[in-house]
Amino acid sequence: KEAIDKIIVLKDRFPQYKDYLEDLQYVLEKLDSLPQRYAKQIRGISEKHLKEDIDELKKDVPHKYLIEIREKANSIDDEEEILIISEELI
Repeated sequence: KEAIDKIIVLKDRFPQYKDYLEDLQYVLEKLDSLPQRYAKQIRGISEKHLKEDIDELKKDVPHKYLIEIREKANSIDDEEEILIISEELI
């Protein structure tokens, strides 16, 4: 929860990273698919080194990685919907 709160604050402070931070929040909050060490890294972002800490996070957790997790989750959801629909037809 603390990591998610920090991401929400960062989205307001760094609009240039909005897409990245929204994907990060989604993967952490909705999918619960971010390794714990990255949640800890997010919680550790300090006011004193804000820009450096965010740049480090973006290097450790690239946006491409977050997009791949979201796409994989979406494809699993799509497969579940297909399965449910096919079960209803039987």
